[in-house]
Amino acid sequence: MAWRTIDTAYKDQRAMLMVREGVMHRAFIGRWSIKEGWWIDEAGDDRDPTHWMPLPQPPVSGEKS
Repeated sequence: MAWRTIDTAYKDQRAMLMVREGVMHRAFIGRWSIKEGWWIDEAGDDRDPTHWMPLPQPPVSGEKS
């Protein structure tokens, strides 16, 4: 998977891995808030991400790595 620019991100409230390009690249789980009209993180705080990528599938119960 590769980082994609934010203009290509889903705006249907799906959770995504997001990051803001800059001094500190801190990734966070976020989504588009239809109600607010901007990007929010899982705590509901507004964010201004520049890039995103889909979240990986969670592990299957009992699966070993």
